[in-house]
Amino acid sequence: MLRQAGGRSTDPAYAEKLIQFGWETITEALKQGGITLMMDRLSNPAKLRAYALSEQLKEIMAPLFQKHMDDIISGEFSSGMMADWANDDKKLLTWREETGKTAFETAPQYEGKIASRSTSIKAY
Repeated sequence: MLRQAGGRSTDPAYAEKLIQFGWETITEALKQGGITLMMDRLSNPAKLRAYALSEQLKEIMAPLFQKHMDDIISGEFSSGMMADWANDDKKLLTWREETGKTAFETAPQYEGKIASRSTSIKAY
């Protein structure tokens, strides 16, 4: 069981499916109606929480974003990718293998259904 804030526990298989289904729901809503439709799926308290989380994520992700932008502008990203291609994608394939071993990727499969509304309710 995974421990959540507030001491509650969640089945890892359910958590994995909730995250995956949530991403699918969000991307479909973005595709169909942009940010407005995506946010319309949330309750008002969840919208406030989403905003607060977005502000935290911007701060956390800013250095990584800046590094990627610098690598793209300097040509480091392209030269690194071409070097990896010349080396039979060793870095990419190693990264994929390592990622495949993470707890998220190795979580058991949840066989139940998750209601569309659950992604915005449970995630909040």
